[in-house]
Amino acid sequence: MSKAAVTAPDNDPNEYINRFSELIQQGKQAWINAGKVLADAVEKVPGFTKKLIEKHPEFTERFIRKMIDLGRGALHLDLLIGESAGERRLAKLSYSWQEKYTQSPVALLLKTEKGWDELLVDVRNLSPEQCNQVFTDDGIRSQEQQRAFLESAWAKRIAPPTKSNLPYRIVGKKLIVMTPTQFDRKELAQFLAEME
Repeated sequence: MSKAAVTAPDNDPNEYINRFSELIQQGKQAWINAGKVLADAVEKVPGFTKKLIEKHPEFTERFIRKMIDLGRGALHLDLLIGESAGERRLAKLSYSWQEKYTQSPVALLLKTEKGWDELLVDVRNLSPEQCNQVFTDDGIRSQEQQRAFLESAWAKRIAPPTKSNLPYRIVGKKLIVMTPTQFDRKELAQFLAEME
């Protein structure tokens, strides 16, 4: 690339910004076009993915699948290289959801001292637990659905332990036998493993 292609006249910041934006846009279109070529090749050439990886081992199967999805219009370009928990979950949704939430934050419901609050969060900043709260398999949970999800999760955490009909129980490093019973060597070894 020539030096003229990367510099701006008179060191004008606006010219640098314009040139930078233009090159980024060209690069984005090149990624999309590469995805289209890859999607077409995979449909028409048997064993294409394996041949591509043999020639270019730096391309993983996961990357190739994402490029194919990009080429087919099933993956938003902004999610191609994203590795956050939120980006991975958003990439599994339809393109319309991806388009919306790569540009806008998602609503995250939080329990506060005064009740419930809604926080708008970029999907790139969601923790894995927050992703479980916000995302379903096919969309984004509403406030009501998030509240139900959270209350259900809390109920599971504080649920009393289930009653066991076993003639024994393990408490810490102790085996407590509650009724007369017999154990074989395998069962005893299992108990020891559970107590470690």
